[in-house]
Amino acid sequence: MAITPRVDMISQAIDPEARLISSRSIICDEDRLPFADRSFDCIILIGMIDTVNDLPGALTLFRRALTPDGVMLAALSGAGSLPTLRAAMAACDPGRAHFHPQIDVRAMGDLMLRAGFSQPVVDTDQVEARYSKLHDLVRDLRANGQNNVLIGRQAMRRSQAAECDRAFTHLAIEGRISETFVTLHATGWASAAR
Repeated sequence: MAITPRVDMISQAIDPEARLISSRSIICDEDRLPFADRSFDCIILIGMIDTVNDLPGALTLFRRALTPDGVMLAALSGAGSLPTLRAAMAACDPGRAHFHPQIDVRAMGDLMLRAGFSQPVVDTDQVEARYSKLHDLVRDLRANGQNNVLIGRQAMRRSQAAECDRAFTHLAIEGRISETFVTLHATGWASAAR
């Protein structure tokens, strides 16, 4: 006998950059949620919380938005991502931040505990990709919404961009540049015992 899952409510999408606007969308920042406490049985965050300004605060708000025994599932870019691009950017434009700080497995687990999640589980998935030129990597990043979202960012001058391209290409082995993408997968429960 097959069991058909019952869905009582499908939540609105939160899209702070207004890319996926629909009649069910709510535009807000992840660290300023417009939801009442205990509103959701499950919160799924995919590629959203790795660029918030206040990750501990955002996690606390998500925890509060869960019903007792509710669960949060998250996937985000983790520490160790894009080391080749980071090195090239540091070489061509030293002293300027081009990347949001990244979080590792242990820190994510600690932050989830601090936010009130019980039994947090955090794991990583690492993917290696090879590119023939910097432009291809940048195109992929933009297509996945992974632009520079730092406040006060400034575009590179053409000379800096060309220097960055040279620095990136200099790291090539047999005409290809290897780049690493690390994804953190996190699960946390809002224990009813709290």
